[in-house]
Amino acid sequence: MCPFGTHHGHSDSDYALHSYGDGTWRNRLLHGNRHVTPRALVPVISDAGVVNAASFDPKLSPGTYASIFGKNLSDSTVIASLPYPVSLANVQVMVNNLFVPVQYVSAGQINFLLPYDVSLGNGTVQVIRSGIFGNSVTVSITASAPGVFPNGNLGIATDANGRLVTSDNPIVPGNPYVLWLTGLGRTDCPTLQPGVAPNAICNALVQPQLAIGGRTTQIYYAGLSPQFPGLYQINFVVPGQANSSSPEEVQGVVTAGDAQTQFMTVSQIE
Repeated sequence: MCPFGTHHGHSDSDYALHSYGDGTWRNRLLHGNRHVTPRALVPVISDAGVVNAASFDPKLSPGTYASIFGKNLSDSTVIASLPYPVSLANVQVMVNNLFVPVQYVSAGQINFLLPYDVSLGNGTVQVIRSGIFGNSVTVSITASAPGVFPNGNLGIATDANGRLVTSDNPIVPGNPYVLWLTGLGRTDCPTLQPGVAPNAICNALVQPQLAIGGRTTQIYYAGLSPQFPGLYQINFVVPGQANSSSPEEVQGVVTAGDAQTQFMTVSQIE
């Protein structure tokens, strides 16, 4: 029975036991009653609420920039600066019972980074808000699970001058471009710290393939961006000739091992 009973007009389902910060839940005597927490303060991850932050696919990989969707996740909206902390606005995320870097928190969404050395297979994700543990959900962690960051209905790609690929600046065969994504998994940099920019050239161990408009591209680098943790890039050139007609939207496909993701872009491929 609820210790505050009908005196406060609450039912037992309105309360949860309080966490003492060491991963355990305990009863505590407080003037003869248990110490309890209103359910409105308990963080809740939605069903299928842990996804790749770029593609919103439920499969994750080591080093993935990921998002959690749910309710009561935070009582404020905060964006962290580098290096990303493991506690932001009194909110923490645990993956396989280990605290991980958090980049963004709000009432309904958290962005965080999976460690580069996280174990493959089924994993668990849990949110802790001011010491109160939420529900634990199971996620699938694979060697590679790419997702391209979106810019409207297009995947984010930039030219050699850093300009976005758009209908006014389409992909032209023979010119260099960079595709921005997450989820390419582990790299050949063995001592990366999660939440810290690598500041090094770190090639993805599972090297991807990239096709634009059905044409296989030439990839010159596929790995972590040196400036940001969890952000990967594919430097590529589309072979062939440009057409003389207007740019058109075409499908791009990134394949890495058994994983694949699709996106739209704009090109003048012949």
